[in-house]
Amino acid sequence: MSEPKFPQYARPTPGYPLTEKAEARQRSSVADHGYLIAAGAIFAVIVMVVAYVVYRDATATRAADTAAVVVTPTVKPGAAAPQRTKPVEYSPKLSDHVKGDGTWLIGKEIKRGTYRSEGGEWCFWERLRDLSGEPEGVMSKGFVNGPQVVAIGPDDVAFSSQGCGQWVMLP
Repeated sequence: MSEPKFPQYARPTPGYPLTEKAEARQRSSVADHGYLIAAGAIFAVIVMVVAYVVYRDATATRAADTAAVVVTPTVKPGAAAPQRTKPVEYSPKLSDHVKGDGTWLIGKEIKRGTYRSEGGEWCFWERLRDLSGEPEGVMSKGFVNGPQVVAIGPDDVAFSSQGCGQWVMLP
């Protein structure tokens, strides 16, 4: 007995092999679904990241607004309404000397001004425009033996020193 022939568009019943065209259609259909699933997953991740960023920004704005309000217990009739003020930020006392090796932020850790060091066998220092670590971020540098004097100006962001010992601000 011979096997029945199926038209191109008919699905064979289990036990009968697929035609070559039907197998190709089935493989491409599975591959298309894989691409759609991957694209959907990427889209979902992007939506979640955007939602998270918007949420954090809104939360930070609410926290900043809440912190900036001064609350008074009562307002007497005829008295002026309380004024909204920003919180006062206190910076730590800035040092007028630099101990040992490292990098210090100007205006946050040390003061601007002229500093002197007794130096050492090798004394390397840099005045930095930024903290990128790139050569363009270095405003000036020195690498010599003996005493050093460095003036830290208004455009300096940081000061770095290695092997120079203590730097003391000149009056």
